[in-house]
Amino acid sequence: MLQFLPDQCDWIHLDKRWICDVLMTIDRNGISDMVHQAKQQRLDKMNKSKNLLVNMRPEFAQALNNSLQFSCKLFCFNRTLEQRGRSAFLLKETSQRKRRQRDIEEVKGEESLLNQSKQKYLEQNKRVRQEIMTLQEQVDELADYKNLVMQLHQAGIINEDGNPLQQPHQDNNIQN
Repeated sequence: MLQFLPDQCDWIHLDKRWICDVLMTIDRNGISDMVHQAKQQRLDKMNKSKNLLVNMRPEFAQALNNSLQFSCKLFCFNRTLEQRGRSAFLLKETSQRKRRQRDIEEVKGEESLLNQSKQKYLEQNKRVRQEIMTLQEQVDELADYKNLVMQLHQAGIINEDGNPLQQPHQDNNIQN
């Protein structure tokens, strides 16, 4: 069966589904096991990076804990000065870490996006208000037209269909 498969360098040009179908027909259990193992390894890596697990020998962890270079937020303040070091009195319990440049750029990017979206929102709001004003003007014109038609109808100048009524006494006056 392998004689019908192309060389591995030609697999780039083939359809991925076709390759998967061929491999699954050749060795279904083996391929399924490989896929399961790859998924499990990927899940383990993601869990490890997600939880920020660090494999460290205990003596290095203890040295890092005693180090003055270590973050003061994780520093144990119930230790004696001798255990912390000579300059431990310079550390402040309320000091906060400075923002990193990446965090500042992210905040600036979010602010610029917010300002752009705010400007777009204001422009759209202005456009919608103008459309509402023009529609209101058209409604007012139609209401005025309706009132005019009602007045003409009540005065007997036009009928219900809007056609003018014929008034014989006016025609006689025009002919005389």
